[in-house]
Amino acid sequence: MSIREQIRQALSLSASDARQLHARHVNPTFIEALELFGFGRDFVKAEGLSLWDHEGHEVLDFLAGYGAVSLGHNHPDVRAAIEEVLQARAPHFLLVSPQRLAAALAIFAPSAPAAPRPSRAPSSWPVRRRAGRASSPRTAATTGRPSVLSP
Repeated sequence: MSIREQIRQALSLSASDARQLHARHVNPTFIEALELFGFGRDFVKAEGLSLWDHEGHEVLDFLAGYGAVSLGHNHPDVRAAIEEVLQARAPHFLLVSPQRLAAALAIFAPSAPAAPRPSRAPSSWPVRRRAGRASSPRTAATTGRPSVLSP
């Protein structure tokens, strides 16, 4: 089953199945608290600060948790930015190269403070160096190249 099919299947779960699975695998206390406070609605759509339940009733999300606080649910600019980045197939979270999108924040948010320079190397650096040296023979044996970054 493809990831798209898995997502569609997850989104088609009944409210009772979703609650049961959430209680069993994610956070049973959360489900108990929802039931205790009478929050038994099944919201199936969100846009801006509006939520819609499975019967089509619209309510305003006054709790608006996490990212929805400042932007609303499914903000079109956020969706467009995510789609653009995913279509570009840009590398993400590399530890061996500067990230163009992170660096470009200096252009789009020039008032952001510069990153502080560390007063000394983090204590994890020697461990990483040792781990890098230990993996070099394995890299050469696996790839036939002297290092990961060599052509």
